[in-house]
Amino acid sequence: MASILATGAIAPLATDKYIGYLPLAHIFELAVEATYLCQGSAIGYGHVSTLTSGSPRMHPKDPGGSDLLTLRPTFMAAVPAVLDSIKTGLNMKLSKIPGLKGELARGAVNKAQGLPSGAGCLASCLLDCLQAKLLHMVRSQLGLENLRIMISGGAPLSPETQEFVSAVIAPVAQGYGATETAGCASIQETVSCGGRPADQSFGHVGAIQPATEIKLRSVPDMGYNVTDSPPRGEILISGNNVSETGYYKLPEKSAEDFVRHSDGKIWFHTGDIGVVMETGVLKIIDRKKDLIKLTGGEYVSLGKVEAALKQVPGIGAVVVFALADKDHCVAVVSQPDKGWEFVGGRPDETALLKSLSEKLTEMGLAPFEIPGKVKVDDTIWTPETGLVTASLKVQRNPLREHYNKPAGPLDQMAYRFPDL
Repeated sequence: MASILATGAIAPLATDKYIGYLPLAHIFELAVEATYLCQGSAIGYGHVSTLTSGSPRMHPKDPGGSDLLTLRPTFMAAVPAVLDSIKTGLNMKLSKIPGLKGELARGAVNKAQGLPSGAGCLASCLLDCLQAKLLHMVRSQLGLENLRIMISGGAPLSPETQEFVSAVIAPVAQGYGATETAGCASIQETVSCGGRPADQSFGHVGAIQPATEIKLRSVPDMGYNVTDSPPRGEILISGNNVSETGYYKLPEKSAEDFVRHSDGKIWFHTGDIGVVMETGVLKIIDRKKDLIKLTGGEYVSLGKVEAALKQVPGIGAVVVFALADKDHCVAVVSQPDKGWEFVGGRPDETALLKSLSEKLTEMGLAPFEIPGKVKVDDTIWTPETGLVTASLKVQRNPLREHYNKPAGPLDQMAYRFPDL
């Protein structure tokens, strides 16, 4: 906590109102709440299923009773799944507003992102003087008009979502860390602090925290080396925030991940692949444990492809599968917890495969990273079913078991995993 506060990247105030809705068993939420409590801030507790007016457990007759609209916080922590949901939900809501009012609202959001307004002559003229009021109205309808800053963690956040939310709602600071490192090891400085200018770029996890040391280790099999320019490799973390004894009653796993180096320090081997940019900030580019080597020798990063797929219209929840004896990966798109209407209706598989191929190519993904087949499934993934975690991360093994049954989605794509 002292390390986070020392940088000034997040400066909690006694007058702040923080909304807590992520599970406290998650180190990300625990660290943020503890930091705000120490600064005397107020915390209002909600639930991910009642967070917004469109959340799955909100009664349609009481959309104004959502947690965000009730509390109207000044600070909010979010996992990427929540930010993706806010972006998708807002765009869907804006698309349904008719007439001049809709033109103005959509135009204001477009202009905030530096895009053409797309509005007609009358709306364009009005936007010149109503832009600020219109954006305030959009934020107010979400309960986010008082928000000073948001912090994202728990999983990689796509640059597209970070840029959208930062421009339309509030600056989003992306952080990086793990349970093994007591949460935050680096954080983006989206506000000016310590005499340094605000970092308004996207797609990285910011500056290294004062309590933390980070170094990279070459992973030659994957083509990542510390001699690259800029240097790339597996991220190793040391410092007072790193566990000294490893995992509880798991000596072999502890010895593998918590290694004492020649400098006498214990370094946690994260399994994440990072690059240190010229400005000194850290960028996560791959994940060793999510990498599958295809028959052509290329490594496909499941998490990277999933993050990209969430930028495709019609996709809210998705999991990617890859087999070592195949030359392509595949994807299963599931129904969002708010229903298919949240993403504009149940997508047609043929049209979806075409649109995702075009979008991922546009985003710069290699051909082997673009799913060769896709299936759409009506199952809603919830923590109760064990298909996602409490922080909405996909549970790969349970999902593989769920979809690997005879005549199931993987079988229909001729992509079944061998029975164990």
